[in-house]
Amino acid sequence: MRKSIALLLLTVACAVAPSGPPTQPNEPEWSAVSKDYQWILTLRDAQKKPAASVTRKEQIEVLLDNHKKLEPTYVAFVDKTREYFERTGDTRAGKLLAREKIILGDEYLSVLARYDKAIALYSEALELDPGNADAQSRIALAEQRRFVSMTSFATVKQGMKEEHALPARAL
Repeated sequence: MRKSIALLLLTVACAVAPSGPPTQPNEPEWSAVSKDYQWILTLRDAQKKPAASVTRKEQIEVLLDNHKKLEPTYVAFVDKTREYFERTGDTRAGKLLAREKIILGDEYLSVLARYDKAIALYSEALELDPGNADAQSRIALAEQRRFVSMTSFATVKQGMKEEHALPARAL
């Protein structure tokens, strides 16, 4: 009798107890994500900033060095936040991840001049946060910079003149 009551109580307890992490947005997990994000922002702010007068090559080197220093902490944060977002559908996490995609896209757009990669990151931001006006406007900007328009090209071509003729190669 005692054995069957204990078994019954155990069965009821297992049925009532949650089977895993929460699948709904919740404040304790969101607070932990927010706290981690504040740490990421602090680390990012502490990184070396290139002077305005440095060459593009030096800007790229500083950017890559900063990314290298932040990578382990940053990747862990993004993985944790993405898992929380996918599990709970919390739009706050989606907006935060989209913001990070935009920040990376901006670096690809302005420093690295990798327009295709920037557009891909901005598009990922839109998937995470549909209707994000910043991502939409940045896609348009990156598309404009991606190719030189025929009008702009014609203007450059008209303004060019040949100063020095190349010497003919001796055969």
